[in-house]
Amino acid sequence: MSVQAQKRNITIHSTLTDSITNASVPFATIRIFTGEKLKKQISSLVSDQTGSFTINLTVFNRAALYLEVSHNNYHTKVVELDFPSERDSILQISTIPLISSIHSLEEVIVKTKKLLVETNPDGISFNVSGDPSLETALAIDALRKTPFVSITGNEQISVNGKPTKILMNGRSTGILSNNPAAVLNAIPANLIKKIEVITNPSAKYDAEGYSAVINIISKKISGYSFSNGVHFSTGAVSKISVVPSGSFKFGKFGLNFSGGHTESNEIVWSESYYQSLDRTAAYSKRNIHSIGATSKGLQWGSWELSLDIDSVTYISGYGGIGGNSNRPKVAENVHIYDNNNVILTEGFFKTNKNISSPYGDAGLDFIKLSKKTKRQQFSINTNLQWSDFRDDAISDQINKGANNRFVLNNNYSKNRQFTVQTDYNIPLTPYQSLDIGAKVIFRNATSDYQSFLRSDINTPYIKDIRNSDYFTYEQQVSSMYLVYRLNLNRKNTIQPGIRLEHTNLQGRFIDHQTSIQQLYSNIFPSLSFARNLGKGMYLRTSFSKRISRPGIKYLNPFINNYDSLNISFGNPNLQPEFTNSYDITFSINRPTYNISFSAGYDKQKDLIAPQMSFDVLSGVASNTYNNQVKADRLSVSSFLSYDKGKFSGNLVLNGYYYNLKNKSTKTVLNEGFTGRIQMNVFFFPSPTIRLSLNSSLMFPTILPQGSTNNFLWYSVFLDKSFFGKRLSLVLGVNNIAEKYYHKRTMLTVPGTFKNTSIEHLPYRLFQVGIIFRINKLKENVSRKRGVSVDDIKN
Repeated sequence: MSVQAQKRNITIHSTLTDSITNASVPFATIRIFTGEKLKKQISSLVSDQTGSFTINLTVFNRAALYLEVSHNNYHTKVVELDFPSERDSILQISTIPLISSIHSLEEVIVKTKKLLVETNPDGISFNVSGDPSLETALAIDALRKTPFVSITGNEQISVNGKPTKILMNGRSTGILSNNPAAVLNAIPANLIKKIEVITNPSAKYDAEGYSAVINIISKKISGYSFSNGVHFSTGAVSKISVVPSGSFKFGKFGLNFSGGHTESNEIVWSESYYQSLDRTAAYSKRNIHSIGATSKGLQWGSWELSLDIDSVTYISGYGGIGGNSNRPKVAENVHIYDNNNVILTEGFFKTNKNISSPYGDAGLDFIKLSKKTKRQQFSINTNLQWSDFRDDAISDQINKGANNRFVLNNNYSKNRQFTVQTDYNIPLTPYQSLDIGAKVIFRNATSDYQSFLRSDINTPYIKDIRNSDYFTYEQQVSSMYLVYRLNLNRKNTIQPGIRLEHTNLQGRFIDHQTSIQQLYSNIFPSLSFARNLGKGMYLRTSFSKRISRPGIKYLNPFINNYDSLNISFGNPNLQPEFTNSYDITFSINRPTYNISFSAGYDKQKDLIAPQMSFDVLSGVASNTYNNQVKADRLSVSSFLSYDKGKFSGNLVLNGYYYNLKNKSTKTVLNEGFTGRIQMNVFFFPSPTIRLSLNSSLMFPTILPQGSTNNFLWYSVFLDKSFFGKRLSLVLGVNNIAEKYYHKRTMLTVPGTFKNTSIEHLPYRLFQVGIIFRINKLKENVSRKRGVSVDDIKN
């Protein structure tokens, strides 16, 4: 029979519905495949807001046709289609019922096949639950496979190299904000449904101050899950960690908890070289060589208790408590030279510190869905966060050729923050929706800093009045937002939004009887356009404006004067910084690979930037912050992933160009290219063995007054599971070739001063981990929506 005789023009029409409620299912992805193993995709589109879709396609030969439907809230369904007998045929399927993932998993699924990477109008997502290689892994491992996400050697997480906020089910907690890496190393990946990446959040997302958002969505389960890991590390650092976590759901009640305890000891040393470029200065060169030992501790725990009042009403309470401790002991040798390279002064400094920072939070969420459509949702969320910081230090400085100096400094800071937020999602028509919301943040911070000096170890300390005070800081931020969403022609989505904010700030110095006050209002627009190009291709472009307000670290005027010739302090007169972000992303999603490209431009003004200055006569180098810098940043990023059989891997490439200018004089402070390369490779010789290789190369950081050097990091891990994957043994090594990483920072005050510092940081690490887990899972425990507060630059 000829090929022409086997040609068929087919029109397929149907409506997607919920298998239990019969409600329509809008914005699902429909794909047509040929071949019994769904080898070739020949067409794709997205259902409209009524859940309906129409596909026109042409096929040749008697091909096996399959229609696949996927949606984030439903199990993927595959329907086999009959090859039509007529040349022009209309295939009318009355409805295609989908099984909701919040209903019982005991319902029959016809066939499941879900792309690991999917793109939507808000961003891109990684379907963790569809990746069997992560069954015994942790959340941090899942992030390594997520598009555009980069993780450095010390587990700093970012998207396209931008400041990034990490949320769990749409909210941030104090625990997650203070120690995200610790939390992600405790949560099993098999409790995660997907990870959403929003490269340029709209006004709907409370991600102010951050240019990107990572939202980790937990699975819908019932039953119980528990895991506990014990990890030992040795090498440049000695460390032990214990990280339990669990989820329980019985009837209408659910409980989540996780925690961790880590202790570590490490030896570090550094060199600092100060050089005056002015021959009339107090000295020509000043060299410091230091060595120190530190003991660090981290403890944290979080919980969530949820109640399903009925099928559309949920309430949950959550909280957490944690703390960091650090007890460094440092010895320093100091040499100061004149212009003829003759030693003016020799000194020996010994400094002991006791640093602690406890923190915690508690919150309550109420969520109400409409009985007609769960797209209509109302929520009220409250959150209380607190954190303290104590830094007590004693520094004894014995000088040859100058007076001895003994310093006692006590700095105690407190932060309290209470937030109330409400959100309402309203479907206007099958093609339009509206999101509105409001939020109020009440912040209160204090800093009690006391400084004492003496020149003789046998005499009492004398209070330094100029460097002692009690600083209070109060801030109230009121905001509201509106985001309109319009779906055009089933393939195009446009989403304009606006956010209004009003800020009232008051600060007082009690002892010196001075005050500061700031009162301002701002408008933050956002706009995005997304187009489904078909065949797994997606294009999205967006714009947003953001704000970052200075935190207490940047505002606190307490002078760190342990080294009298190199001091640092905050600036209570700092203003917020603003960023305009433009972004365009193109993605190709296939069952075995993903290719994504992103280009962006960020324009920042009033940048909260570090500033170093040098007093020629006294020889004092001062380090603080100001708003005198504006920055232009061009970025190009790509993400390539492949996943098939026993092998999977991904490659992240980021390139940036920075131009930093003084906003008053318009002169260029610094400019240049930088970037990073990250590669993750996973190999599975058997179902119970996982071998992973992770590496990243960071190019020099561009600073307003200098730069840093390259940073290469790599690790190899072997994970072996036993007893039906209830027990795992993990062996790993980081940076086996070198014990320490030599971080070099070079700063210059043009024509006046130059500083080069070299830190020798712990690098090589051998690790052994044992993880025990039990699972009997079926629906979601987590109902939380929560509050995210991210406008403070910490």
